[in-house]
Amino acid sequence: MKYTPHSPKPDSIRRLRRSLRLWLLVLSLLALAVVWYFQYKLSLLEQTLPP
Repeated sequence: MKYTPHSPKPDSIRRLRRSLRLWLLVLSLLALAVVWYFQYKLSLLEQTLPP
């Protein structure tokens, strides 16, 4: 008997794609938040620095 791996179901592939898209959205939001936070801290540092 040859071992033939059964192909994954399309609904599981669809679910995987949806979760992957959700993770990409969350990661992009986190990156935006980090960039905004660092820009905010840099602007605060520039304000506190003597001219």
